[in-house]
Amino acid sequence: MGSAILVAGLIVLLLLGGCAETPKYPVVTESTKPYLTEQPADRSGQDARVISVRPSPKQAEEIRTPNNKARLSATEEPQTPMASPEQQVVRKDKTESTPDTLIRTLSIEDVTRLIPGHVQNRADWAGDILKVFAALNLPSSPANVCSVLAVIQQESGFQVNPVVNGMHHIILNELENRYGEYGKQALKKMLDVKPASEKKTFWGKLMAAKTEYEVDRVFRDYVVYHEVGHPKLISMAEATGRAIGIDDLDQLNPISTIGSMQVSVKFSQEQAKFYGMGAWQTREFLYTRYGGIYYGALRLLGYQSNYTDPIYRFADYNLGMYASRNAAVQQQLSALIGYKLALDGDLLRYTQNGAVASGEGESEKAILAFAKRYAPALGKKTIHNDLYSEKSAALENTKTYLAIKQAYADTYGTPSYARLPEVEIHSPKIRSRFTTAGFARAVDGKYQRCIKK
Repeated sequence: MGSAILVAGLIVLLLLGGCAETPKYPVVTESTKPYLTEQPADRSGQDARVISVRPSPKQAEEIRTPNNKARLSATEEPQTPMASPEQQVVRKDKTESTPDTLIRTLSIEDVTRLIPGHVQNRADWAGDILKVFAALNLPSSPANVCSVLAVIQQESGFQVNPVVNGMHHIILNELENRYGEYGKQALKKMLDVKPASEKKTFWGKLMAAKTEYEVDRVFRDYVVYHEVGHPKLISMAEATGRAIGIDDLDQLNPISTIGSMQVSVKFSQEQAKFYGMGAWQTREFLYTRYGGIYYGALRLLGYQSNYTDPIYRFADYNLGMYASRNAAVQQQLSALIGYKLALDGDLLRYTQNGAVASGEGESEKAILAFAKRYAPALGKKTIHNDLYSEKSAALENTKTYLAIKQAYADTYGTPSYARLPEVEIHSPKIRSRFTTAGFARAVDGKYQRCIKK
């Protein structure tokens, strides 16, 4: 009976969707953000990954030992170069025109003073931030440090795994938003089983959960329960999921951002798997102070860009790499062809699991229309292949990107490199309407106060 309910419930959950009011802005959820895209065959050398050279999380933790204090010295250069010097938030050369306050290296005492006074264990937070920077070969400049501190303050208030008021209501609302009322009830039946050694059912544990970690463990423990007791059933459920675009049952877990920086689980798992860290091992690592900062800083600072204002990195942190740059392209396309595009930072369409979807999205259709009027030499295949690099710096060297920028410059003047996307954020932890631009401005306010110190 329980097995039948599990299969039926999974199918219901995977196929059903809830109804919601049409939002003013495009809606993005953490679980559907594309972070890494596969390059087409003729662009195999253009790597969209965040950092090409860095230690594994296990190696990075070794930097936390006292013997590695020299790595934090203000006079020592990183031993392993990063993919590009542009990975600093404020991209400037060390010239007379560069303020010393933006290029000097901060000590643990400096960072401790920048953390709000009410925060417990400020020196420990400062120490882990500097150790993460050393591990990732990120300069511990005021700009970089204040960027990380601003995101931590915005996302968690310097708590690794905070208690969330009304967690069970948040989870119930999220499940209903994802799967509809019928799907939520199917999930309740699925989780209404109790292992022999436990006092509560999985559903009972879920309703009693106070933190993200407790919710997270309910879903993971439930999968283990059936992997051990009903392995064939789990295989069937996974096959059903793959048939409709769900690669892993882990995607059903409603906890999709974790830790003090609320970094995307999907992003962290994609990065960690190259070092042999499993999906669940990565989740556990993110619930530590060091682990949350490690992947949060990597997500925020670990890619090159030509942004001159950190507010665009804050928007990208929420929405996806280069979203602010791509939103500027969408705005310029809108002006050139007279069709208003959603400024969501996606030039291609994506499936639920982040893969490029078949068929042309609105932005790609707009680019095809642009090419007919302004760049007839641009073929459909060239445009599509160029757009595959939209999540990397490589886009800026493509014929498509350069043609749009040149046409805009000829028609309207110098095009902006970036603009804030207009996307409504959908998260079970946010009870009111909030946009990516609003998030970026809120973080930037904290960043500016930090820099002034």
